[in-house]
Amino acid sequence: MSRSLKALADRLAEQGHPDNELLARRIVLALSEGRDRLQLARALSELAVPLTALGRLDDAVSVRRRAFRILRTLAKEDVTRWLDVAAEAEPYSALLVHVGSVLDAMMVCRQTVRGLAPLVEMGLDWAREPYARCLLRLAQRVAEDDDLKEGIRLAEKSIEQFRALGGGYGLALALNILSNLKVDDGDLAGALTTSQAALEVARNLADGDYRMTLAMALQTTALRHADLEQWNQAHESLIEAGELVPLLLAEDSGAAPWYASFLSDLSQVQAKLGDADAAVETMERATQLYRDLARQDPAAYLSELALSLVNLSHRHAAIGQHAKAVYALQESIKHYRKLRKEDREWTSDLASAHRFLGDQLTALGQHEPALNETRAAIKLYRECADPHLGESLKILGTRLHNLGRTEESVAATAEAVEIFRTAGDLPQLAHALFNLAITHNVSDEINEAVRSGRESVESYQRLYDDDTGWAVALANALSFLGSVLERAGQFDHAITAVERAVSLLERLYEPGDDQLGADLARALHNLSRYHEEEGRLERALEHMRRSISLYGELTQQDRDRFRPRLASAWLSLAIYLSRLGEAEEARSAAALAVDLCRETGAREDLADALFHLSNREADLGRTEECVAALSAALEIYEELSLVQPDPYLARMAMSLDNLATRYSSQGDPGRALPLLERAADIWGQMDETGQLAGTLQRRLFVQSCLGHDIEETVERVTNIQQDLAVTVRTLNDVAQELIGVELLDPAQQLLARASGLWEIHLLQQPDAEPFPYIHLLDSRATIMFRLGLHEEAAAAELGVVELFEPLAKEDPVSYLAVLATVRARLADYLRAAGRNVESLHHQRQVVETYEKLAASDPSRYRPSLVVSLTDLGELLRDLDDDDADPVLTRAATLRAALSGDL
Repeated sequence: MSRSLKALADRLAEQGHPDNELLARRIVLALSEGRDRLQLARALSELAVPLTALGRLDDAVSVRRRAFRILRTLAKEDVTRWLDVAAEAEPYSALLVHVGSVLDAMMVCRQTVRGLAPLVEMGLDWAREPYARCLLRLAQRVAEDDDLKEGIRLAEKSIEQFRALGGGYGLALALNILSNLKVDDGDLAGALTTSQAALEVARNLADGDYRMTLAMALQTTALRHADLEQWNQAHESLIEAGELVPLLLAEDSGAAPWYASFLSDLSQVQAKLGDADAAVETMERATQLYRDLARQDPAAYLSELALSLVNLSHRHAAIGQHAKAVYALQESIKHYRKLRKEDREWTSDLASAHRFLGDQLTALGQHEPALNETRAAIKLYRECADPHLGESLKILGTRLHNLGRTEESVAATAEAVEIFRTAGDLPQLAHALFNLAITHNVSDEINEAVRSGRESVESYQRLYDDDTGWAVALANALSFLGSVLERAGQFDHAITAVERAVSLLERLYEPGDDQLGADLARALHNLSRYHEEEGRLERALEHMRRSISLYGELTQQDRDRFRPRLASAWLSLAIYLSRLGEAEEARSAAALAVDLCRETGAREDLADALFHLSNREADLGRTEECVAALSAALEIYEELSLVQPDPYLARMAMSLDNLATRYSSQGDPGRALPLLERAADIWGQMDETGQLAGTLQRRLFVQSCLGHDIEETVERVTNIQQDLAVTVRTLNDVAQELIGVELLDPAQQLLARASGLWEIHLLQQPDAEPFPYIHLLDSRATIMFRLGLHEEAAAAELGVVELFEPLAKEDPVSYLAVLATVRARLADYLRAAGRNVESLHHQRQVVETYEKLAASDPSRYRPSLVVSLTDLGELLRDLDDDDADPVLTRAATLRAALSGDL
């Protein structure tokens, strides 16, 4: 009866009826109780099979434990029973691993090995194969317990036993497992050597019976080559394995899962070799196989299908098929959700699929859905405490930054920073801090940007100290920190940071390296600007020339990419040369920039270059060439502003202002006025009151030159500036310009208008600073003197002196030299009016003041003392004063001493 029930149970197992099989096995077990212990152990072992199939794992463990103990007891009585112990140890230890009892599994394997080892040492050959197999299982269990070295040692010992048996399938399997353990231990070269040994063993196995073993050995060898990025060799191994596929599938339909895995690996290698289309096609075939398998056995293959769809999405994305990638990921997410309902361990995989979907939606420009997917990933990563949480928060921060949602971006990235800091993940921390600094910078949170940028640099420096491969990342972080420090006005610190970046990049750069060359050229360009800001023009010039040299080399390799940058560097060089007085060379540099911009076809860059060229032409007094360049720039800005008002409308207005100034300097105010009218309209539309005030000031000058009514312009300036003191200064500045071109009557009209405004200002602010009025009086004195009205000039200048006297008494450092200057002017006006005695009084005071000033700062004030002594001596001579000659002699002596010093 027991035998019949066992046969029935076996048939039920074959038919896939575990419930009925379980019932039959229980009856068999009941009949075996109290009888032959070996039969009882076998009945227990067979009962564990349907229990496992039905998911009753604890019950399965319990019956296998009992079977294992019975067999071990029998083995103590009869050593041949160790064969049965070894046979039971294999499924029992695997079940223990499945339920998470790795230590128990390791103990089962170790007990079996200890039981078989003495038998092998005694020379009992029948014990050698089970001993080798148990050693191999123990090696795996020990490695799973994080003792890879011991696991490798045990695997190698197992291999020795299999070799003693003459090799065969067991040896190939052991070598393959050892290869995997070496990968886990980081010995990739050793893993490849071992897999190649396994392949050699597999090749020597009998044809047909071990064809799958050969195919799997070829696949493993391919993976080991891939681990070492030896893609061609990996491809060769997979192609050879692929040649076995038709026979394998014909012989065994159960080979389909391996074939799907093989296709997945082949797709990855094809992608690495740049054959992206073939990689997509291969991955599609693998996915379809997994889809068929999952349809037949969802429990076994749904997870493989979900992963295959994720891999397929990567292949589609690599060739720009982002929509197809989205579809694949959406299907993958559907499957992962189903898996997660059964087992929360799939939470991390579901999160990753959401994260990848966000990447593809971003590539399609679907930014809000992409953000939603990234947030879904973050929520899931939080649930399972996955280490990818920080990375996803960093990605979310970047995407929010790109959408201009800087406050949300800062929050996400700052959380990522803290996660990486807590985890001690220095590479991710450095990069997240770098991103955070960028977002703070965009948000004009400069202090926060400096703080994050500095910590990013410090983190990259620590990475660089351990591995110089981080040099480029450190250099980029230093360069960005320099730009932030520039915005903070800390130019010395900015220079220090970027000089360090340049030093790193100079050591790494070799001609032909486009990326490093571009990074170095850009860093040099910025370093040059920082030196220029600090007034170190010679250093600025040196670095800019080096930047131009690099961009020149890079342009030879990639003209489209680097010509715009080369043009920008030439423009900067032109500005530096101009400031150093090298006007001709500056003009040539600007002209080169214009030529480069014409070649690129970038209209906006060409307009900017022409604008700068016009200034360089003006420096050389080449007015016609200046006007031509400026007119060309204006034409382009006008064209661009119709399509994109910001920023080209403002540049158009600036060009109008400059062109009007050039026409005005040519003595053609009639052509300047309409340009200024247009510029004023633009600034008014843009509500740029500061720029508008400047344009109106220039318009006021032109209108005065043309004799036009200026009242409307004066009123407009007054309304815009909303400060009468400022308006008074503006009107006085225009009056000074008019005096410069000898238009004295219009200048007087402006001064009269300004004086009226000043009186109103004094009524509003009786304690107002006197400086605007002082300038008015000084300008009036100049006009009176030029009109020959010397008495009126002296009276006006006397008012200036009287206003400066209390100021100089209160603050001599700031005003004593100024008082001496205006008093000297008063002395000249009095002398011209024939009031020499009064002039003498003031001239003596001028000399006394300069003597005092020269005593404290000789190099600065002795020249003025010489002039004042000369004027005093000549005035004394006019008055027939005996002191004239001694004063003039002293002046001559001082002048000679000054010449000697020079």
